[in-house]
Amino acid sequence: MDISNDTTLDARYKVSGSGTPMGPHSHLFPEEEAAHWPVIPAGSVISQTPSSGGPWKVYFYVNGHGVIAETNSKNDLVHLVPSGDAFRADVRRVVRTG
Repeated sequence: MDISNDTTLDARYKVSGSGTPMGPHSHLFPEEEAAHWPVIPAGSVISQTPSSGGPWKVYFYVNGHGVIAETNSKNDLVHLVPSGDAFRADVRRVVRTG
């Protein structure tokens, strides 16, 4: 899966698979936990190869805000985007051949 940070701020992210829960099911994450996640720089795209089965949850932490996206395909593109004064995550289904 590809993960894109379409904001002007660096963000932290985590991918969790096989329906594995991570903390509370809200958009609030403890800052101290997110501080250990890898950084995805502003305006960049990374490729992530999940090591476990899906569905996957992609967690973002940016500027004090937590955002969650869920995807069922390792071919999807998950975008972190600005949304007013906050952020949201969009999942775009990608059909890849070959």
